[in-house]
Amino acid sequence: MTYVLILLCSCHDNYHDLGSRYEYMDGRINKELDGGGLGWTPIKPLIPEEVRKYNYDQDFIIAYQIPSRGWFDFEMENAITKEKADSIEQLYNKMYDIHYCYWIIDKKNDQLFGPLDKKEFEKKCKNMGIKIKLSIEEIGL
Repeated sequence: MTYVLILLCSCHDNYHDLGSRYEYMDGRINKELDGGGLGWTPIKPLIPEEVRKYNYDQDFIIAYQIPSRGWFDFEMENAITKEKADSIEQLYNKMYDIHYCYWIIDKKNDQLFGPLDKKEFEKKCKNMGIKIKLSIEEIGL
């Protein structure tokens, strides 16, 4: 019985509401979509696994991610068209080239920026007036 309780607590820690219908869940950042029913809400994955650190306020979400090969394989298996598969492959190739990826979500305008390298990320944050931070100590670099 103790094992089940620990498992339930562990699963709860893998979900965080980030406001404006954005969520962190199981190493990804998603956007909740309209629709669904009977107790479920469709989601659109925005930042794939493995999000290692994130921070957010009412206007922005910033995230640090190291891409996961497993998620890429899943996406490719489920791509409906060749164009979609090509788009996924192009995105993942960029993430693997950068390796330590940074992302910005502008919640007010529903815009996603990334993957970015650290220098691009810092410049974009400054230009967009983003005040929230990801500290190096928290990331573990």
